[in-house]
Amino acid sequence: MVKIKAILFDMDGVLIDAKDWHFEALNQALALFGMEINRYDHLVTYNGLPTKKKLEILTSERGLPRALYGFINDMKQEFTFQIGYAKCKPTFNHQYALSHLKNKGYKMAACSNSIRKTMEVLFERAALTDYFEFYLSNEDVKESKPHPEIYATAIKS
Repeated sequence: MVKIKAILFDMDGVLIDAKDWHFEALNQALALFGMEINRYDHLVTYNGLPTKKKLEILTSERGLPRALYGFINDMKQEFTFQIGYAKCKPTFNHQYALSHLKNKGYKMAACSNSIRKTMEVLFERAALTDYFEFYLSNEDVKESKPHPEIYATAIKS
């Protein structure tokens, strides 16, 4: 019988419920150019995608100029840090479950479509850093989720 030795977690929606924060931060950045994504479109089309993919969709569907990607992305990240810093906090259920798994000897890692800096800020604010051996961001792989590259990379580590 194979014994489980490690557990891989997604961050957004599993360890930290930040999907609304990403939605809010992107809309704050898009609002600078008179654009927004409504809640329905966010849930059906954009949720879970890296910001670059979201901007590409907005270009093809609404004509968002590609020249704005860098600025919008930078602003979205800044707004995400601000929101995460203000709203992210430890939760009893996560602390209890992760401490139990760590005490049982499981190695744990997190894999996210977020950028590394966002993961660092949110993990610190949620007091999760000490439970994980490492975490991988969308900056650590060529293909973002749902492509399995991030999980394959984590398994090899």
